[in-house]
Amino acid sequence: MDLKNKWTQFWDKYMKSPVEKIDVSNFPTDDIVRYHIVFSGLVQGVGFRYELWTIAQKLQLTGFVENLPNGDVYAELQGPRNKILFSVESMKSIPRIQIEKLEMYEMDIKKETDFEMKN
Repeated sequence: MDLKNKWTQFWDKYMKSPVEKIDVSNFPTDDIVRYHIVFSGLVQGVGFRYELWTIAQKLQLTGFVENLPNGDVYAELQGPRNKILFSVESMKSIPRIQIEKLEMYEMDIKKETDFEMKN
């Protein structure tokens, strides 16, 4: 395999943002909820926060995502339940990210207007 093909495979697997291609136009209405989510595994240094921020923007979710000192990523996602669950499943499908453990539970809704990527 030549260098160009190797680079293309590397780019497709590790550098492209797969969530940018997701079609989010056909979501039925659902209950508005807020989830506390801790992602564990290979989730730092792989563009995790950027990918989650991108999909949250596309799905018009609010909340935030941030790296934790222990190597986990913490997020609070607010919006229609089906969109939040879809965003979590989308994160699991990104080849360079390896979610080994997921802690997720509902919490009280907050008044906010955007999704923030912290630290």
